[in-house]
Amino acid sequence: MRWAAIRESVLYATVQASGYCLITINFRAVASGRLTLALLTDGINATMGFFIFRRFIHMKDEDSMPVFVGYLLGSLAGTALGMYIDAR
Repeated sequence: MRWAAIRESVLYATVQASGYCLITINFRAVASGRLTLALLTDGINATMGFFIFRRFIHMKDEDSMPVFVGYLLGSLAGTALGMYIDAR
């Protein structure tokens, strides 16, 4: 195996482990009604996911920021809406 492939594997494993950790923290924050922590962990997870997707998609740089903002805001709105619905 080439060193570049090993580096990529370590990168993706680290990102995946971090993502699952954040998701777990996020679920517990949502369950306990801690909105700030839920939004923070969701936003970090969405940001990591976006940049990993971007690596695969190879979109143009000038198109990427609006897509990222929409992706992030949608993620935050989804968490807030889910917590609102759950609280009722």
